[in-house]
Amino acid sequence: MYFKFVKKTETIPYTAASALAAGDVVFIGTLACVAHHPVDSGDTAELYFGGGLVYEVPVTAGTAITQGAALYWNSTSHVASATSTGNTAIGKAYTAASSTATSVLVVLNA
Repeated sequence: MYFKFVKKTETIPYTAASALAAGDVVFIGTLACVAHHPVDSGDTAELYFGGGLVYEVPVTAGTAITQGAALYWNSTSHVASATSTGNTAIGKAYTAASSTATSVLVVLNA
C-alpha cells in the first residue's frame, strides 16, 4: 500500500512566527496558505490551503491572465503574477483577468 487515507481537510496547523492579519499569505514549504482571521505571534492557528477554495487576490498591473494559467506570488509587492522568476507558485487562475484588472480569482495550490 502506497497511500493510506487519513482525512480530508482544507486547513493545516501553523504556529505563527510573527503576527498575521486576515488574508495574509504564508508559505509552508511550497504550500500556499491563507489566514482567515488574525493570528498573534507564537499562536497556532489553522491556515487554509485549498480544498477547492477560491480567493480574490491583487494582480500585477498591466498583465492579462488567462483562465487556468499558473500564478505566482510576489512576496515583496504582495501580488499574483504570471511570472515565475523570483516568485513562488500559488495556484491557478479560476477566471481570466484583463490587463486593466486589479485582481484575479485563484484556486490555491491547484
